[in-house]
Amino acid sequence: MANFKSLQMQLLEDVLRMGGGYVLNFSDRTFAEFFREELSIDIDDPKYSVMGGSKGKRMRYFLQNSPPTVVVKALKVLWQHREAAMERAGENETIPDVHRKMAALMQSIGGSWDYGVTSATPLAGVSQPKVAPEKVAALSSQFMALLNVEPHRRGYDFEKFLKELFNAYGMEARNPFRIRGEQIDGSFQLEGATYLLEAKWQNPLTNAAASACL
Repeated sequence: MANFKSLQMQLLEDVLRMGGGYVLNFSDRTFAEFFREELSIDIDDPKYSVMGGSKGKRMRYFLQNSPPTVVVKALKVLWQHREAAMERAGENETIPDVHRKMAALMQSIGGSWDYGVTSATPLAGVSQPKVAPEKVAALSSQFMALLNVEPHRRGYDFEKFLKELFNAYGMEARNPFRIRGEQIDGSFQLEGATYLLEAKWQNPLTNAAASACL
């Protein structure tokens, strides 16, 4: 079990906005969906309601009583959800030195914290992944095959292709998810920063004016 200390739990409650029984911007339904889809966990299981049935109380029980490896994974995907929601809402970070604090917390349970680095230059000592030529060829063939897929299905297949492409280059892509009804086509990690992805397939070439509006 993670067994966080009181100050660590206070940090997590601030990060996850757990006041009043809430967790971030989740509804009961999206909270359950998130845990099921991202972590293969049934957060509605009565065992998580020992301290109470609110999202916040179930979250506290989960954090304190789950294996550290599971908690590490959960905190990372929850952080990505938090970043995406804040970016959509135009919010700025309000917790001072949050990345240093989260890095220390994660280290205490055997995890790492890969966020908070925004430099566009390569990180010192970080080697860029080398993709085998046969993998590049397979990705190229997979992309060209999309031309023959019917339009409705093509969009979903394109998202899957992009996830595989980013992962091939070590960019830790995530599947599409929803924030208050908005579809986020995915996200990926690059040099410590999280980037949201909006993917759209269209047959005509995109002109410069359209690109400038992105």
